[in-house]
Amino acid sequence: HDEISSIALSNSNQAAKEFNLPSPLPDGYDVLRDSMEYAGRKSIIVNEWGPYNFKYPLIWLRDIVDGRCIFAIFGPEGNWKIKSAMGLENGSMKTGTLPTTLTATRANSENENIKIELEFIGSRFVDQFGQVNERGNPYYFSYSELNF
Repeated sequence: HDEISSIALSNSNQAAKEFNLPSPLPDGYDVLRDSMEYAGRKSIIVNEWGPYNFKYPLIWLRDIVDGRCIFAIFGPEGNWKIKSAMGLENGSMKTGTLPTTLTATRANSENENIKIELEFIGSRFVDQFGQVNERGNPYYFSYSELNF
């Protein structure tokens, strides 16, 4: 992979010069060198704020199988814990590190509202609104599904 990446990088740099393309952003994501852990269609997440960049904490409902909700929890290096949950029971864990998967059972029917609130403490990050959360400061995030 390193040889292919080097060739691709060399070709892209040459193309950038040839076509007078702008330089890459200094803090941009380098698809040829950065981790490909979140590459591919399975990792394309678009929430109400746009495409997710995996750089701030997020809980995402991946699937519901036989009444069990399967949540993916992403974000920078750090720890999370459940602060509160409504409409869910039998969670597979109450605390952990990121990234991880959490499962929980709907408490009653599929029509019941569910909400899960988490707290993250860990690495410094910039959230979806451009707000900086410094290392060690608590950050709260949640998932909710309201059925009317």
